[in-house]
Amino acid sequence: MHVFYVSLPWIIDEKEYNCSSRSYSEWVGRGSVNPFQGTYFGVSGLIFVVLYGLCLTGMVRGHLLKITCYRLMFFNGIVDIIDLAVGSFLTAYFHFTGAVFCSTMAINWIAGHLSWSAWCGATFNCVVLALNRTIEMNPAMQRLRFLFKGKAPFFWMFFCVLYMIVRPFISGPIPYNTVVSSYLGAPMISDDIEWEISNYASLFLPIHNLIVSVILVTLYAFLCHQVMKIRRASTGRMDKVQIQLFMQSLLICATTAMTAILYSFLDFFPVSRSIVIAGNVVWQLSHGVHGVVYLCFNSHIRGQVLALLTSPTGSSEGPHFWAWPWPSPGRPEQILSPTEAFSWPRHNTERPEGLW
Repeated sequence: MHVFYVSLPWIIDEKEYNCSSRSYSEWVGRGSVNPFQGTYFGVSGLIFVVLYGLCLTGMVRGHLLKITCYRLMFFNGIVDIIDLAVGSFLTAYFHFTGAVFCSTMAINWIAGHLSWSAWCGATFNCVVLALNRTIEMNPAMQRLRFLFKGKAPFFWMFFCVLYMIVRPFISGPIPYNTVVSSYLGAPMISDDIEWEISNYASLFLPIHNLIVSVILVTLYAFLCHQVMKIRRASTGRMDKVQIQLFMQSLLICATTAMTAILYSFLDFFPVSRSIVIAGNVVWQLSHGVHGVVYLCFNSHIRGQVLALLTSPTGSSEGPHFWAWPWPSPGRPEQILSPTEAFSWPRHNTERPEGLW
């Protein structure tokens, strides 16, 4: 078992991944065709990708990308869709064909690298987004807001892409096996599972997953506490906005953290096949559910998506929003609809400074 495995990702080491012990037809026979799982991952993946794509389109139509948080959400959406394409469509293909590593070596090698790199990028983005929200919501952290001002968000995106590119050079792929219905470090090319785990399993992924789990749970727990604290200070009670923010943070955090913890557990402990399948489903949800959350809890994105779907001409005209930073320390940028903006009291010193 190792932490790093230095190699060129476009070259398959035939000594390490030797499939000569069986013929191609024998490898095909060792796979497990499962039309039910193939249909589930294919259909659910298509739904998630379409909904997520509508959300990203809504962000662009509503000019929401001028706000740092939405830039991060948009970029995270692109990475999520990449991972959904691998974790849903390629997974469906593997189940319909009964694939194992040695029967689909090239495509499984590519899928194993893409799935892992996209997962690392998506979780990195989730941590950055959680950090952004925590800094914006906490007055004591206002000195750290330079981390997301101006062009700083593009540096976070650059580091994410760099991480995704470097990752295949320092660790091996995680191929898919239809017998266990999961992406696992062991390619299952021998009958000695314990040897495969000790030889192919990498500590890099569990370390990454555990770090992500701890950071996400800590930051989102703190964020939810701050939301409750701010809303109680202003209204004296928990209102609908507070509950929606809490649920949005909880859902986005829970699926990602749960997936990270589950896959860390799967790498080192024997579990039933149902748990392995559940881990694969939760992994897909950790990317696809973000689009559903945005539609359910973000009225600005939902309004743009509805305008897109109901517009007879496909026009990009829809509700636009004003945004300006609140002058007091510790209060995040505010977003108003046109009706709210024009009804803002003239004597109020916290009026919007401009139109997008």
